[in-house]
Amino acid sequence: MKRLDRRKFLMLAGLSASAIAGGVLLTRRSHSKLKTETGLPLREPPLLKVRRSEPGVVEAEIIASSIITRLAGLTVQALAYNETVPGKTLRLREGEHVRLTFTNHLDVPTNLHTHGLHISPEVDNPFVLVMPGESRLHEFTLPKGSAGTRWYHPHPHGKVATQQFAGLSGAIVIESPVDKIPELQAAEEHLLIFKDFTISNGRVDADHSLLDWFGKYGDLPLVNGAYQPQLVAEKATLRLRLLNASNARSYLLKLEDHPMHLIATDDGFISTPIVLEQLLLTPGERAEVIVQLERPGSFSLLNIADNPQNLRQEMPEPLLTIVAPANPQPTPLPTHLAAVEEIDLSKVAQTRQFKFGGTAPFSYTINGQTFNMERVDAQVRVNTLEIWEIENTTSLIHPFHLHTYPFQILARQAAQSNVWQSEPFRAWRDNINLPGKEKVRIAIPFRDIIGRTVFAKQVLQHEDRDIRPDLDLADKILADHLPGEDRGRFLIEL
Repeated sequence: MKRLDRRKFLMLAGLSASAIAGGVLLTRRSHSKLKTETGLPLREPPLLKVRRSEPGVVEAEIIASSIITRLAGLTVQALAYNETVPGKTLRLREGEHVRLTFTNHLDVPTNLHTHGLHISPEVDNPFVLVMPGESRLHEFTLPKGSAGTRWYHPHPHGKVATQQFAGLSGAIVIESPVDKIPELQAAEEHLLIFKDFTISNGRVDADHSLLDWFGKYGDLPLVNGAYQPQLVAEKATLRLRLLNASNARSYLLKLEDHPMHLIATDDGFISTPIVLEQLLLTPGERAEVIVQLERPGSFSLLNIADNPQNLRQEMPEPLLTIVAPANPQPTPLPTHLAAVEEIDLSKVAQTRQFKFGGTAPFSYTINGQTFNMERVDAQVRVNTLEIWEIENTTSLIHPFHLHTYPFQILARQAAQSNVWQSEPFRAWRDNINLPGKEKVRIAIPFRDIIGRTVFAKQVLQHEDRDIRPDLDLADKILADHLPGEDRGRFLIEL
């Protein structure tokens, strides 16, 4: 089993030692003046009802609506999928043919993005809006290698941040034969969705102000909709599926007195567990870890930094308490999980450079350009391999997300360095953190699927009420505009 030393951990997390030790621009703590309930039992998001009317075919419906619900023990108005916040978990299997109907019961247009799935962009299409009262069918087959923790959320240009902050998100869990190995079967599985909220006047306050130029942070970082809940473990070995569904908040996770054993990243299993003392989840990222509880007691899962580059908390903040069994007897870890393909870099067809730039607070660009729905920024041939070198020229973190096509990180270059550091292990990703003044080099096999898709900066920054006179036609149509994600988004076409 691999163990990452501190230098390699920081590389994995996309951090630099100087970013941890200093360079603090702001200090932010999560405080709420509302009376919230803590220590409630952790509740798993319920499973979404599916129909398997014939072998290999799954039918389900996701419905977006405005509801009255309970968050952090408070009764609030929020946006929800299938009347729960977070939304119900869609559990599927590799190879299944899925007919997923999305219905919009909101009073505004929206749509559905199945984040992390390698399916046609004609199906997972961020440009198609579903009007109030209408439905849209997402029909696709889950290819081999889909196993892992994905998620779904809205993706209408100009409204992503508002709708997601108000509560629209849910998990997709995809199983494969690897999930049947004895060591994973013996573990007790839990899904933990980290999502922060601001609650004001009996509703989720999803409005964005000029002060939210860095990204909207909620006052209450919740786990499965609860504030500092308690997970009472029945077994001593836990398999935790972790999802950061927050708009801008990162979570640097540490479990008191216990290491975490990483078994999967965004797009599936790694080859063998890796021991981590800390794990960074930037917005949109997922990870799976195994925890072995070796003695009785209560242990806090801590967030030790909101944003490990730009923000530093005065002290770690507990997100969840795990209560170990009275006589814990952890089961063994798996020795092998899945083969992770080694990409043949001799077959690279093209290398591209992209620079994240702009001027805070309202100008965010890629290669000096803002988003234009009519412009194609990269034309790629299907079934070719490309290397992308992405540089963050700003001082802010810019997590990167590519739709449709998983990729592997090859190397990173820290701020004020000209040395590329190789990634410590192979893994498939669709999200990566890119701290200020750093570079990353990724390999993308553009396999199987043609169409028009996007990549974006994943922090959902906002400019809801300002229509600047220099916006192009697409921006004017979109009205409420997102300077962070929508202005920092490119189109690619195969």
